[in-house]
Amino acid sequence: MEATPVVLASANETTDLTYAANGGRTNIIPAAAGNSKVYTLPTPTAAGEYYHFISGNKAADNNVIHIGTKTTDNSVYFIGSIMQHDTAQTGATSVAIFADGDSNDMLQFDDLEACDLHFLSKSITEWYVWGWISSVHDAATAFGDS
Repeated sequence: MEATPVVLASANETTDLTYAANGGRTNIIPAAAGNSKVYTLPTPTAAGEYYHFISGNKAADNNVIHIGTKTTDNSVYFIGSIMQHDTAQTGATSVAIFADGDSNDMLQFDDLEACDLHFLSKSITEWYVWGWISSVHDAATAFGDS
């Protein structure tokens, strides 16, 4: 099955994603130099809802990107991990960053260079997450509570 990719908004704002417009498709995070951007996943209505994100940058971008869940009480959260690759390190350091599996509902990454991120609903309260992020800051990528 083929689906047209979606180029997401890049302005300083929160964008609420929908399954109809963004689910099952590749969502492209555009260059957003100097912007802070939040992309909000909807609360899943069933297991199996899927979202895919990649970077549309042409070079390292001075931005702060968040992908979070719609809830504000940590009742819908992430399970899993991503690989963070810090290109500023001379040894090109990579580390696994884990969600806590019971309350982390926000993923933040700064100075995005590239990414390939996947979110798959396990239930109506849990999102599996996996993939990788490449940026010039390792400490700026983390899961947390909103």
